[in-house]
Amino acid sequence: MKLRKSISYAYATSPTAKFLGHGKTGCYYVATSLLREDGTWSPATPVHNAEGFQRAEDADLIATYRETDGEPCPYFWARCNDNAKEALS
Repeated sequence: MKLRKSISYAYATSPTAKFLGHGKTGCYYVATSLLREDGTWSPATPVHNAEGFQRAEDADLIATYRETDGEPCPYFWARCNDNAKEALS
């Protein structure tokens, strides 16, 4: 089983933001995707212990990302600046 992880953003009023308790503001959260048998990736879903955070730099969000199994999603990694890459590695 191959797993990818990323820090994602849920826009206000989205089902994910509502699920995480941030339906009016939106939030950042840790998400994972699973490689399917047909070679495609599943949609990113919040991890089992997901919480919503107002800032992408939140220490608890970064800690959750580090603790989550999986390799960094290359598309997520490409969007990170050097400071974020250093904080997440």
